[in-house]
Amino acid sequence: MHPGGVDSRTAASDERDLLAGELMALASALKAGSLAELSSLERRLAAIAVSRTVEPEWRPVIEALRQACDAAGSSLGRHGLARQGGHLEVGSLAAHMLAEIARGARVGNADLAELLGTDAWQLSRAGRRLRDAGLATRARSGRINVWDLTSAGREEVDRLRAHERRTRNDGQLVRR
Repeated sequence: MHPGGVDSRTAASDERDLLAGELMALASALKAGSLAELSSLERRLAAIAVSRTVEPEWRPVIEALRQACDAAGSSLGRHGLARQGGHLEVGSLAAHMLAEIARGARVGNADLAELLGTDAWQLSRAGRRLRDAGLATRARSGRINVWDLTSAGREEVDRLRAHERRTRNDGQLVRR
């Protein structure tokens, strides 16, 4: 018997159906090139893996799927293949963070947060937005996050810089 009095064959069938659905979600996220969908699926799988209702023999399968989501997301981001989620808002924390990454910032998140005048939690959210939009990738080197721009991230930095130049030039025209 499965916890809660459910027949173990029914529980196994339910778990197979759940995993088949999550596998289909993985295929869909990959086809769409969606880092946000991969990230959401990875979080769901992590929650399922620690659920008391999941039979122990399914946990390695669930963990393998979770790792596949992580690897796929890293690969999509690293190769600039992720679907783009639109432009960053000029002046936003994510835009400032992207600019610092473009300048070659190689510091821990706490130092980067201090540099940008925010806290580590807000910086983490901005970093997730950059990764989910396919603009930046992150790898760990000891205690330091090594951020890199994707080709889409470089294009976005160029767009933000061009906007900044136009704004600065427009301001000079008005003052003359």
